Amino acid sequence: MRLIRLYIVIIFLLTPLTQGCATMEEKLKDDFIHLEDIDSKENMDWVKTQNALSKKKVESLKNYQSNFDFALNQLNDKEKIPYFSIFENHIENFWRDEKNVRGLWRKTTLENYQSKNTKWETILDFDELAKKEDKNWVYKGSVSLEEKPELALVMLSDGGKDALEIREFNKKTKQFVKDGFFIPEAKSRFSWRDEDHIFIATDFGEGSATNSGYPRVVKFLKRGQKLDEAIVIAETKKEYNSAGTYRVNAETKKYDIFYESINFYEFYSYFINADNSLTKINIPKKSNIITITDNHMLLLLEEDWEVNNTQFTANTLLSIELSHDKGTQLKLSTVKKIYQPDNKSSALSYRKLKDYILINELNNIKGQIKYFNLKNFEVKTLDLHANAHLEVMASSKKKNIFTYTIENFNKPRTFGFYNFDKSKDHLLKQLKDKFNAQDVEVRQQWVKSKDGTLIPYFLVGKKDVLEKGNAPTELYGYGGFNVTLTPYYSQFIGKLWLEKGGVYVLSNIRGGGEFGVEWHQSAILENKQKSYDDFIAIAEDLIAQKITSPKKLAISGGSNGGLLVGAVMTQRPDLFGFVYCGVPLLDMMRYHKLLAGASWMAEYGNPDIPEQRKTILKYSPYQNLKKDTKYPTVLFFTSTKDDRVHPGHARKMFAKMKSMNIPNLHYYENIDGGHAGAANNKETAFKVALKYTLMADVLGLTD
Repeated sequence: MRLIRLYIVIIFLLTPLTQGCATMEEKLKDDFIHLEDIDSKENMDWVKTQNALSKKKVESLKNYQSNFDFALNQLNDKEKIPYFSIFENHIENFWRDEKNVRGLWRKTTLENYQSKNTKWETILDFDELAKKEDKNWVYKGSVSLEEKPELALVMLSDGGKDALEIREFNKKTKQFVKDGFFIPEAKSRFSWRDEDHIFIATDFGEGSATNSGYPRVVKFLKRGQKLDEAIVIAETKKEYNSAGTYRVNAETKKYDIFYESINFYEFYSYFINADNSLTKINIPKKSNIITITDNHMLLLLEEDWEVNNTQFTANTLLSIELSHDKGTQLKLSTVKKIYQPDNKSSALSYRKLKDYILINELNNIKGQIKYFNLKNFEVKTLDLHANAHLEVMASSKKKNIFTYTIENFNKPRTFGFYNFDKSKDHLLKQLKDKFNAQDVEVRQQWVKSKDGTLIPYFLVGKKDVLEKGNAPTELYGYGGFNVTLTPYYSQFIGKLWLEKGGVYVLSNIRGGGEFGVEWHQSAILENKQKSYDDFIAIAEDLIAQKITSPKKLAISGGSNGGLLVGAVMTQRPDLFGFVYCGVPLLDMMRYHKLLAGASWMAEYGNPDIPEQRKTILKYSPYQNLKKDTKYPTVLFFTSTKDDRVHPGHARKMFAKMKSMNIPNLHYYENIDGGHAGAANNKETAFKVALKYTLMADVLGLTD
């Protein structure tokens, strides 16, 4: 009897896979899986052939050279705003221009920065380093030791990959430290403990990585030790995403924290004690530690939490008192709510200053800055007289100062500075007009999605163009991973699109973080289709208003946004004339087996689980291509050295469409660049010119 029941259960579980067998088999057939071999000679020859064809095509078009020259000049412009990080007695900046292709790491004082002719002192020249070592080094940042900030761990990427080589550098001597800390290329996680010790999670050999390809073992490394001599302090499961550490410096105390990333949104966190033992921090898995003071932890909830018979909801910022009697512990009896945005708002970021916490709030996708003093937690709004999007940029944890930007689609970026101690706000730099925005209007509009939810989007174009209608229009989207899209000034969109009579649309579809956790979580896993429904609803609304028409409507997106445009293209090819699909996910039946893909299963689901596979298969672009269907013109863009989203996604999709004799397809795979798709300004300029030249040609946008 038990065997019969078992047989029935097996049949039941297999039913979703066997129903409609021929259709399922046809969908899952993969004739181009060989293109997943990234560096094979055969595949690289194929890539070079496609690149040559696309380059020849775009270079034959009328405006390519002028578009490329404009983009490169803008990227190399010596008058562009130099952004910086704030240190106690100086500021630091990373700079690229025509002469410094790979860039300069440099410093100056805040006072000098505000002068007309800023004098910069070079810390490290990456072009010189690359030439000396015969490597295409891409600078990925540095982490300084707070107690001795001249010491930094520098992150170097070969060609823009996520995998990094880490080296210790002395900013005073401007030399790499002889026999200093050195971590070979890997997807590492690290933090300083003190001058002679670091915590490191990296590739320690077989079994030290998770299924997602990230480190799972954290060691305590002493200066002069080899990696295999370091002490293991913690490790996580192979099924989890990753493990790592970070440090929080309070007023007089220092907190080292070990974390286990269960998936993309859930974490276990632990205090690392002086003897490297761990004390678990009893907080919800979906929460973020914003900062820790000597006496309080500030915690942002991303799920509801009941504590002491009090219910706190997601998006709430809490204060929890700390006890240091027997190691650091939370006093859950003291949990208090500090701040919670309303249903039209969300917090874009939190920043700690010496005595204040900044809250960069979005209210109906318009930025404003709130703050509270760490002594009384009273939240107030800072009046910076902004009439455009406002965003915090750099801040100091040792002073009460920060920088911010004000910008809009038609308003050049203003770079401002605020000092709480002096209640003083003043302009640091302002970007000059890069295109004629005099008649460019910005409208925020809303449309009902398929399930009745109102979805906002920004419509940008010249007044007469919007009134005339039927304009070449670019609709951009992302819709995933809690990423928020906000208004921004782009000289490329302005000069190469708006000024010529094009219309630009920025979508704020579900899956993003524009209205907090719920906006994101309402369009993940089994509800991922809602992101695509929202995007389609905006496209239909633009056509219904006669702003544009299907032949003149382009859609664009990268990474998860590449999946977005791939999905809606296969679902509604009749709506679009052009698709820009950058560094995309497209084969959602195999995404979790390629590079970092397994780390995103909390967003998309697991294709190995039958019910989840059934849901994912409905929208996976690679499996939903249909013969004898008229598709729009498509440009696929990816990078050989993208070690986050496998270039095989774009390769296979393009090859499959070509095999179906679908016309008007273009493919370009930049060899370097990583997930950004470009490793220097020249490569970025080509990427910009390729997209806007081809898109304008297809949609009929002329000067």
